[in-house]
Amino acid sequence: MNVGDKVVCINDTWDAWVFDTYNALPEKGEIYTIRSIRAGRPQLDGGAAVLTLLLEELENDIDYSHVGGDELGFRANRFAPLNSMKARRALEEKSSVPSGL
Repeated sequence: MNVGDKVVCINDTWDAWVFDTYNALPEKGEIYTIRSIRAGRPQLDGGAAVLTLLLEELENDIDYSHVGGDELGFRANRFAPLNSMKARRALEEKSSVPSGL
């Protein structure tokens, strides 16, 4: 994945705290444009920081616990390149959900 690439959200299952922390969240089956790629905050279990994405279509507050106070991002593994099989499956699942529910 590179800045400017189109990606599809393949995982929009969130822990409860996320809804209180983020202004905007990606939705499974939606297409987004990568605005920035960077290391996220280190994991709570002491693991290394994960790769995170900032998206053109969404803007969130500053993550003050992150060195440099960068904007809150999303783990890259929640997204798949637009032309991948994972992305196609997410797009198909979204289009098979009846509207109005």
